[in-house]
Amino acid sequence: MSMYEGFIYAQQITCPAGAVPYTIQAGDTIYRIAGRLGTTVAAILALNPGINPNALQIGQQICVPGAAPPPTCTGTTYTIRPGDTFYAIAARYGISLQALIAANPDVDPNRLVVGQTICIPTVTPPAPVTAPCSALLQPVTASLPPAAQIPTGAAVVRQVAMSTREYTVVASALPEPGTLGNFNGYVAVLSLLAETGQRMTVNIRLGSSQFGTQTVAWAGSTITAPPPVPGDTVEVRPANIATGRQGPALLRADLGTCRT
Repeated sequence: MSMYEGFIYAQQITCPAGAVPYTIQAGDTIYRIAGRLGTTVAAILALNPGINPNALQIGQQICVPGAAPPPTCTGTTYTIRPGDTFYAIAARYGISLQALIAANPDVDPNRLVVGQTICIPTVTPPAPVTAPCSALLQPVTASLPPAAQIPTGAAVVRQVAMSTREYTVVASALPEPGTLGNFNGYVAVLSLLAETGQRMTVNIRLGSSQFGTQTVAWAGSTITAPPPVPGDTVEVRPANIATGRQGPALLRADLGTCRT
């Protein structure tokens, strides 16, 4: 065995200067061998005028140009079994399909051969998803009607992916929106600092929870990208759902104080 994996120097064949013997493995094609060794199909065929490139046999020896080693696998090797697909293998090892394809540039994912060896790359695990955090909503008493109950609530931020978060707002003891004007619901208004450095506004329509005929809570959620930073706020406002008109804030929180 030579120092280059995949090359076997046998006595059965003698290759011309500048070429070395190569033993056909499961799944090999002239195209794949050329890609693996950094050469061309034409160069390999020129060294092997007597072979049928469409009928290669496992264990058959051919001559290939040079002695460049095949690509190094930076992970572990895996031998294809009956029923395997790249999608299933990627899922089994917890890597993306794209990472598996990139680690095996000479392998056709649609033509896997039982016994063929592929590379399972070592992939850096993603950063852990952070725990949810919450901020208490404080009443804006100046906006409440006389003798109204003091509302309470909270905003919860939960990371759902590497770059997206779920913002959930829950409020209770809010007055019926119709008592505040031409309103028929509530919205939570997020003011978030976007990656562009500009502020973005996100409206969350709040749905009501009933106990009998009495509304006991309003809640809603949305998924968006920016994480909460100091200066970000959430406000609960009465709204006319049909026209989009909003009233004054009844509850407010600074999302920069969001704590786990």
